[in-house]
Amino acid sequence: MKIKKLLLVPILGLALLVACVVPAWVSTAESIAKVAVPIAGTLVSIIVPVAGPAAAVVQTGFNALIKAFDTYKASQTDTNLQAISAILNAVNQHITDLEVAAHIKDPNTDATVKALVQLISEAFAKIVALTPGANKTVMLPAHRAMGAAKDLKASDFKDAFNAIVASDPRLAGREIK
Repeated sequence: MKIKKLLLVPILGLALLVACVVPAWVSTAESIAKVAVPIAGTLVSIIVPVAGPAAAVVQTGFNALIKAFDTYKASQTDTNLQAISAILNAVNQHITDLEVAAHIKDPNTDATVKALVQLISEAFAKIVALTPGANKTVMLPAHRAMGAAKDLKASDFKDAFNAIVASDPRLAGREIK
């Protein structure tokens, strides 16, 4: 009887450890969302007043995603996963608004804005691709054509953002460390 109890303790401990492990997709998606926040913030500073409100909502949406990922890490339920999907749907609409609203006459600014919107779109597409149960059809055709299927990590988005910032002197000091 004592042997059964002694074996039961490590088995229960292992079961609890396995149940508490956060899926890798959550950590990857959250790290990408954390990089997307300052990218969207940079867009806000460039395209105000034309599309600044849409960029601010995208930035807020990525912040909400980070909180939703934290909630999911604490309690991996279908309800919390559905909350992540709902936020992804809302962010998608505002990325669409960015693409439509950001008609800028200055060619340098236009190129920078297009590069930043593309980067945010790719980050969004990667998060959608990682998230189980996310409505993959909500992505715009342009998002599907970009890097969603590639093995992109937060550091890839950070490096791409820093390259965009380095090419535009108005954005000096906005690099992500």
